[in-house]
Amino acid sequence: MIVSFSAVAGLAMGMAPAASADQGDGYVICNRGEICFKEWAHDSGGPGRRHFYWNDSNHHDDSWHKGGAFWDDATYILNRDTQCSVRVHEHVGYGGYQQTFLPKPGNEDYPVNYEHFLPGLYEKNSAHQRIC
Repeated sequence: MIVSFSAVAGLAMGMAPAASADQGDGYVICNRGEICFKEWAHDSGGPGRRHFYWNDSNHHDDSWHKGGAFWDDATYILNRDTQCSVRVHEHVGYGGYQQTFLPKPGNEDYPVNYEHFLPGLYEKNSAHQRIC
């Protein structure tokens, strides 16, 4: 019995790296602690949401919640991180134009709580980082 449990535990631990890609909590709603990107045009019935907990220096290898290329497509953000501001960058590797968003952990996932990117980042979101 102990051998079986160890084998199952080892199998579960072996799968952890693939399952640990930063997708926030995996739900469509922007929950407390998440950094949530959105594109209103794609939200009804299509992609349109992408959530994170941590930094991501390359959005070019990420996709929307329901699939499709995520990078350079988001137009809004809701920073529900409980501790840090989030800086969104125009280019991969934290380069180019940038805009910082203060944490708003108490805000619920309502359209009025999302912030619009300034023109330099409008549909240009190639990286983001937590600033604590």
